[in-house]
Amino acid sequence: MTDKLFTVVDDPGTPAVHEYDQRRSRFLARVSHVDDAVGVTRAVESARRGNPKARHVVHASILGSDPGSLDVRMGDDGEPSGTAARPMLDILRARHLTDCVVVVTRYFGGVLLGAGGLVRAYSAAASGALDAARLAALVECWAYSIVADYASFAVVETVAARSSARILRVDYGERVECEIAVPCGESSGFELGIRERTAGYVQPERRGVVRIAVPIRA
Repeated sequence: MTDKLFTVVDDPGTPAVHEYDQRRSRFLARVSHVDDAVGVTRAVESARRGNPKARHVVHASILGSDPGSLDVRMGDDGEPSGTAARPMLDILRARHLTDCVVVVTRYFGGVLLGAGGLVRAYSAAASGALDAARLAALVECWAYSIVADYASFAVVETVAARSSARILRVDYGERVECEIAVPCGESSGFELGIRERTAGYVQPERRGVVRIAVPIRA
């Protein structure tokens, strides 16, 4: 998988959806963002509760922000191995997606589709939902820790607003402590801007690399 990763930002409560019909069988696909394995389980359980008469509830998911160690999960829920969850997972991989789950519920129409028909149906349902989803690129950023007085923090906010920086956390006390993520390509300019505009009083401290979701499609 390429180092470039994407995700979907559709909330589990309002997932992207698509319906595909094949020889009287209905395949209802839902795609949403998840942060962990618990989110995957909840998405599957929600689809099962919402479709109590469905014959199968199939899912595939990928989790993680490190391309070298992604967490892959899937379940065929009684469909023949390799005909349902696997093709859905292959689509997620082909689109370089992570931190998302696709769940497809199938209402059996009384006609056997065969292995090839199942692969085509589950693939089409998953692809349709992904086409309808809101996408975001996972951008590699430096995470900074910054401590400043209130006047200087106003400067920090101004510099951050003029770049693609994202404020992750702010704690207000006697002084302001915050964490800010800045795309790696903009980090040098961000650091210089903070130091120049505060006369060196505020020194951004790099804490590590994170990946932040930046929407690319409404």
